[in-house]
Amino acid sequence: MRLPVGELVETADRRVRVSMSHNARTRGLVQSIVERLDGLAAEWFWIPTTVDEYEGDLVLEYSLAADHSMPFPEALPRLRAKPAVHLPEIVEMARYLEACTRVLAQVEVTALIAPACLRYAPDRDDGAWRLLVVPLVDATLVDWARAAPESWMWTSGRVLLGKSAPHAGAYAVGAALCTALADLFPPRSPASSRFRRALRGWVGPGSRLTGVIAKAVPESFSDEGFALSALALALLEPTPPADWQAMLGQLGEQLAPYRTAVRWEYEGKIDIARGILERFAASAPKEHVPWDVLSRLRGADQDYGGALQAAIDALGTGDDAIRELAAVTRRIAHSRPPLESRPMIEKAVAAIDQLGARVGDLGRLHFAHIEARYLDRWNEAQVRLARPAKDPWDNVLRATVLARIHAARSEWAHVGRICKEARSQTQAMPGQGGNLGQYLVAYLDYLDGVAHYGAVTQYNDPGYLADAFSRIVASLGATATVCEPSDPLIEANVHWLYWIGDLANRMNVPDAKAIRTGITAYLGAQGLSQRISEQQRRETPPLVWYDAGRLLALSGAP
Repeated sequence: MRLPVGELVETADRRVRVSMSHNARTRGLVQSIVERLDGLAAEWFWIPTTVDEYEGDLVLEYSLAADHSMPFPEALPRLRAKPAVHLPEIVEMARYLEACTRVLAQVEVTALIAPACLRYAPDRDDGAWRLLVVPLVDATLVDWARAAPESWMWTSGRVLLGKSAPHAGAYAVGAALCTALADLFPPRSPASSRFRRALRGWVGPGSRLTGVIAKAVPESFSDEGFALSALALALLEPTPPADWQAMLGQLGEQLAPYRTAVRWEYEGKIDIARGILERFAASAPKEHVPWDVLSRLRGADQDYGGALQAAIDALGTGDDAIRELAAVTRRIAHSRPPLESRPMIEKAVAAIDQLGARVGDLGRLHFAHIEARYLDRWNEAQVRLARPAKDPWDNVLRATVLARIHAARSEWAHVGRICKEARSQTQAMPGQGGNLGQYLVAYLDYLDGVAHYGAVTQYNDPGYLADAFSRIVASLGATATVCEPSDPLIEANVHWLYWIGDLANRMNVPDAKAIRTGITAYLGAQGLSQRISEQQRRETPPLVWYDAGRLLALSGAP
């Protein structure tokens, strides 16, 4: 591609070369520019890695970063195909170019700001836009006229004519914004006609830009959309608004990816919302991405693997990320068939283990629960909980998970001991732990009742039946106030009460008939006698789990 200073060629080995004619003065100027920018290269620009002479030309060679990138003209069809998805990214491009103009002015460097020099790196995690710094040295009107339109279409007429242009940076930013969304010049006009229009300042898409932006923003963002189109067109004027940089910064905040995506989601456009955040996740530092929202949007698209990956990608950004990964994993476990969900659950557990000691009590509790409940890895879950937790609430949750693990292995003596200790610790809390504490005690009473029933069968000792009965009744009494009517804990308690009565009858316990009659009367009085059918009564009662979303929600909280 011909530039006003020479030829630009992109090679197959991810390099860009700019060849320009030179003299001793030109080489000195270019070398000086490169040296002045060298300290800023990593943060703002791609600058030449070598400046050398070859066959009479001065050759500037750029080694592009490892991330895939493309020149702006090549990226343009992608941007225009889905303007609503890419609008926050386009606004970020304008903000990046504005910053470039400021930095170049500070170091007193004149460089070409043009589509030919702007690169789009869609998967670069430190901003998708980078400018190749091509020094603009001794370019004449003839040089500009011979150059490709991609090298001068963001340059004001005054600069093309070699005149002073104090607002050249504003013009370049406005032209870039307009080009990304609509044609800066009349479509299909020849390059010579466009160049003449550029010299005269006859540029700008006018109302076409307003229409494109209006469709690219949520309905409730109409004011922001109008302000963006008005600013882009105003930057093309000979005298742009004095505070245009502040205006652009404010629009960047108003049309930021997170804010815009959430508004699209609210308006029911899940595909657009997800597309915006997918682009943001690919081109922003990990800690800035709202992974929880992206995970939710992927889940809404039935992309469960993607939802899980978003939650995994968030790890290392704080305790909320661990909590979110646990919640996503539980949702997958409950919504997908076991053969499909198990590999994803294992992936989540493996990701947590990669954190090592950073998992803390929060991760240990959540993923001991997940490992035990959904993977049947009882030993691994128990090992995860070997160390007591620091917070009293976390410690009773740890005990509850351990009690459930021991119950799964019919280790009834351990279950009874742990339930007794955890119950006492909970009841010793201020307000006995509040509503959650009451629910936890109700679940512990249930487990303790099951443990005493198990002890009866394990030791053939009916003496444990009385404690089994009293604990199940205590649990049922509490569930009336701390559980929803559909809570499986209620049905499980009813089922176990019936089985306690049946066991008393099978073991010829004195007054067994009275016990069975009393149980039936109690359940009838509580309106619970119809909770399970006669067929269910003949089946082994379930060993239900606590409500993890309820109990574990506050784990790890300060």
